[in-house]
Amino acid sequence: MQGSQPAGGTSPPTWRTPRAWLPVAFAAAMVAAAQLSGQRAVVFPEGAALAFGAWVMWHPQWIVPRWRLVATPTCCAVAGVGMARLLPARLAAEVAALACATVVLLVLRSQIAPALSAATLPTVFGIRSWVYPVAVLAIATVMVVGVTLQARATPGHPARAEPSAPGGRWPVSGFLCYAALAAAWFGAAAALHLPSVAVAPPLAVSGLEWFFEHPRSVRVGAGRALLLGLAWAIGSAAVWHLPAVLAAVLATSCALVLMLTLSLRCAPVLAMALVAQIAGPVRSWTGTARDAGLIVASVVVLYLAAAVAARLWRRRPGSSPGG
Repeated sequence: MQGSQPAGGTSPPTWRTPRAWLPVAFAAAMVAAAQLSGQRAVVFPEGAALAFGAWVMWHPQWIVPRWRLVATPTCCAVAGVGMARLLPARLAAEVAALACATVVLLVLRSQIAPALSAATLPTVFGIRSWVYPVAVLAIATVMVVGVTLQARATPGHPARAEPSAPGGRWPVSGFLCYAALAAAWFGAAAALHLPSVAVAPPLAVSGLEWFFEHPRSVRVGAGRALLLGLAWAIGSAAVWHLPAVLAAVLATSCALVLMLTLSLRCAPVLAMALVAQIAGPVRSWTGTARDAGLIVASVVVLYLAAAVAARLWRRRPGSSPGG
């Protein structure tokens, strides 16, 4: 996530901040819609992460200009379903979807990291329904409506700065470097026959944010890796034992409280709390613990590789922003 401070000069949110709970409410509504429609493709786990970044942290790179908040994840979702339907081999579909997301993010000059997940989610978890990109479009539209209402009610809200577009895209060479690393990460997981949750798309989003984070902290990296595994474990256990909507509320609430209490503001943690809603729970405590451990190990490997790659990239001539 681009920084831990919210925009607009306000204090960092804690779990006692009312707007911090908006992602939990949104997750509950999204899962309820999926239950009512009978379509698991309606659940986009990164919807909770988008709500955290756009409604809680007010990241200007996400919400200014607002059209990017709709266009980026929607285009990526269309590409993801297209690759899932076109390419039967999962690894080939994952890499192709990753390439499509790279093009979309760079062409639109967008830093909306959850869009990477929008593209790869269908290929990782076998979602081939065109309901999925429609749902992502609806989710992104709700995000924009929420941002607009907050901007009207809050002096100094960064969305009032439109039509200027702060930040722009990530450095091209750096983003391409991470995309190649993520493709290798997917390939290694396939070679090792790891379960899908070990390469769940929110983990790749977290790796992207870690690649561009500077300076990095071992404590923060280790904390995020543990939280990502724990969030999935809580979400899986909740789906196993509770109705879907209640499970979503419990899992995202626990993830939110842990994340804010420990000052580890990592939006993909909220998304991981919802992954079991589409991947299905592991119906044993041993299996849940095993997969949570694999997630932590997978993230640690990704973070270490991303840190090394980022250090090498920053040493290259022309690696400054925009390079």
